[in-house]
Amino acid sequence: MRLTITLFIIILPILSYSQVYPKDRNDRTGVDINLANHYFFKADSLREAYQYDRSIFYYEKAGKIYLNIAREIEAAIQKHETETGRIPAHPTGNPAELAGGGELEKKDHKINQQITDSKKNRGEALWQKYIDCQNWIGWNLAVYQAEFKKAIDHIKNTLTFGINKIGKNNAKVGETWYFLGAAYYLSGSYDRSLTSYQHSLSIMIGALGPTHSNIAEGANREHNKES
Repeated sequence: MRLTITLFIIILPILSYSQVYPKDRNDRTGVDINLANHYFFKADSLREAYQYDRSIFYYEKAGKIYLNIAREIEAAIQKHETETGRIPAHPTGNPAELAGGGELEKKDHKINQQITDSKKNRGEALWQKYIDCQNWIGWNLAVYQAEFKKAIDHIKNTLTFGINKIGKNNAKVGETWYFLGAAYYLSGSYDRSLTSYQHSLSIMIGALGPTHSNIAEGANREHNKES
């Protein structure tokens, strides 16, 4: 029986965001990020050298560092917002009143918001790097080791994590949908694969625009399997 499924394919290799915003090399956080980047690139090299177990090992090491630093930044943001009044320390407080006042208070509030926004951007970049690690672990499991169920469960967990941390319309979440589609396809779940690819394409077009180099505009490919 000939099975034919038309898939919307995003041209990859997957986007690899480099905006991890490392601090000075003498800063502990900056050193840790550099180490995580080293592990990530080592994992990439091992994957290309067909050493998939070792590749997964280093993706896990890199991911753990990205995750820990992102959590530290998240906690620091919450502490900063509480201390500066953007989030009231008392649950019945009024953030509008705390942020209001004269010109000096407004200037302080603007500076505090800039600091917070900068930290949020840095934290989001680290969440994305963590998601990158998890995506590639799932890819190794599905594509190279044929552990389809394990890969699908892993990528679905990554998808849930990504939606919670960076939002369902973030391009990195779109990439995770792509990885999930690939895992479903290789497992023979063609309908779920198609749905995942469609989610991916929709998110990527929304986040990057239809003419972005990583998107095949209106591209259709037929994947056939003889059985």
